[in-house]
Amino acid sequence: MKKLIATLCCTAFAVLLGSSPLFAQVAVLQYRYVPPENVEEFIYRETTFWSEVARKAIDEGNMMGWELWQRVGGIDMDEGANFFFVNVFENKDGIGQDGIWNPAAVFPDRRPEDMSTDGLSTVKHQIILEAESFVGDLQPQFMKINYVKASDLTRYIELETTVWQPFITEQMNAKNTDQTSWGVASVLHPTGADTPFNAMTIDGFQTLSGAISPNWNPDVEVQTPDLTEFDEVHTKVWIQSYALVKAVWPEQ
Repeated sequence: MKKLIATLCCTAFAVLLGSSPLFAQVAVLQYRYVPPENVEEFIYRETTFWSEVARKAIDEGNMMGWELWQRVGGIDMDEGANFFFVNVFENKDGIGQDGIWNPAAVFPDRRPEDMSTDGLSTVKHQIILEAESFVGDLQPQFMKINYVKASDLTRYIELETTVWQPFITEQMNAKNTDQTSWGVASVLHPTGADTPFNAMTIDGFQTLSGAISPNWNPDVEVQTPDLTEFDEVHTKVWIQSYALVKAVWPEQ
């Protein structure tokens, strides 16, 4: 993702993640279902009005970044979340600040009902991520999220950052893969044994084909690290690809 973030998007998910706009120290991901007949208007209102409301909050230092992503295919197409927002904050104290989402401050001549997307969509779930590590400096146009249920979250994060991160960083730097960014984040909220996942990894790409099935340099024999211990401490409960709709960051 882009430099700022050069820190929490790849997201979730420090600006914690070092140099990308999908992740910073803390990110709120809100997943929504938008019926097919409302998609065009939903995207129009979010990119025309609410992205500018987010830009004002970013310019005033109340938020670090905002992104809107659309799911590419998947299961449960009739009711499952097909969009999600990434709202990035420097720390958890920034979440829930009064006055951030005030469209009248940006569009005083517009009626609230003409800008709202509440009636066009249904909030399915909302999570708060804490970024653990990130590599890459391009704003991805597509990303693949691996939703993870780790039995030992501490050990799992350690494996990702000490085993997989060095490997994928080397491959990206050598241009042996079309992947352009990678990040790992843990779920700060909600928590508990019944939560379906407690971590995620985010692979960033510039093409949809890469997000669906990464391409590797056929002229290079890539030796992947031993992932045996990964299988002992985590399960990928869902893998989903997304396309970027719009991103707002301080440098844009």
